[in-house]
Amino acid sequence: MVARADEKKKLRPVHPLYPVILITFVFFIVWGLTKSVVPNLSAVLTELEEGTKLPGPTRFLMWITSFIHYGYGWLVWLVLGLAALVATAVSIRIKFRPRRPEKPYLISRIGDFVKWHLPIVHWFERNYSLVQVTELLRLSLNAGCTVNGAIANTLNLDVNSCFRKGLRRWLTKVEAGENIADAAKESGLGSTLAWAFDQRVNPGSTLTVLEMLESFYRTNYSYRVNLARFIMWPCVTVIMGLVVGFVVYAFFSPLIWIINEMTNLVYP
Repeated sequence: MVARADEKKKLRPVHPLYPVILITFVFFIVWGLTKSVVPNLSAVLTELEEGTKLPGPTRFLMWITSFIHYGYGWLVWLVLGLAALVATAVSIRIKFRPRRPEKPYLISRIGDFVKWHLPIVHWFERNYSLVQVTELLRLSLNAGCTVNGAIANTLNLDVNSCFRKGLRRWLTKVEAGENIADAAKESGLGSTLAWAFDQRVNPGSTLTVLEMLESFYRTNYSYRVNLARFIMWPCVTVIMGLVVGFVVYAFFSPLIWIINEMTNLVYP
């Protein structure tokens, strides 16, 4: 039961690869159509056009096909192939090489920097880090560690490296004799974490406040993760539907155009 409860408490970050894979799958389907089907259809429609303009979506699709088939399609394929190889190599390296919280790799620092400065991802990274930090601070203080020791323990957590810099500044200020709450706020760790150690507001209630903050951050994170999934998955479905709908319309609208052209040739 304890293991099951711990499994339910695990944080499930939003994984951006799911919509990317779906969009890539649709892209390659459209790519295959533009490489094999559309050139033949384009040749037929060009012979039947005779000065009459085809529907706009069809002309746009034919332009894309011409660009891919006769223009710089090889360059697009080369760039996509190189990007796929690099992404595969990097993902395999990340998966089979564990992170080093005490001395992160260069690629880990770059990834953490990018995620920390992205508008929406920043919130998830910060909240995830605060969940881990408040939990370890509570456990360390409850086990009898000093505040300095508890903060030092958080430096071994696998959290965003940008957030870890704030923890390191906090530890330096506390060891220099500064007020714990003021040092936390000045280090950019947020007013809520500073509030937990503010003895003027919460005398002797640090553990209770940390437990409350841990529960709040964990619940808030889980809610935002589910909300992001509920928003992101339908958006991916809508994008896929729009792409497929555009291709279908571009294919079938010339048939209607041909029927209209042929009806003009029929005399009553």
